[in-house]
Amino acid sequence: WPARRMTLVASGTLMAGTVLIAAACALSSFPGLVLGALVGGGGFGTAFLAVMRTLEPTVDAARKGGLLAAVYTISYLAYGVPSVAVGLLASEWGSEPAMYAASGAIVLFGAGTALAALRRDDGSGPRCGQHV
Repeated sequence: WPARRMTLVASGTLMAGTVLIAAACALSSFPGLVLGALVGGGGFGTAFLAVMRTLEPTVDAARKGGLLAAVYTISYLAYGVPSVAVGLLASEWGSEPAMYAASGAIVLFGAGTALAALRRDDGSGPRCGQHV
């Protein structure tokens, strides 16, 4: 798949999973929570795969370890920093309003990513997994 397509799929499933989780919390639905986590997790996995398939072919073998270290560090920060921020918000606002605020931010970032991918010329970059 082209990187643009993978990015659109990842953004869409991340947003859908986030909305499902927020709705499940509002409705106190455990099955909805599980479904939202599965959908959102699939979106995060697709995004991670797109990044790896796009970046990995652009570096030589001697630098792949550094690339992987950087990608994993950024990925963990992408989970950790918002988690800490939501925890701080929850202590001030309560857990449910903080969760809805975080969900809104995730959906906005996902929409921004999807719009950026749509604006990108699909032929301008390498396909995921394509060696340059």
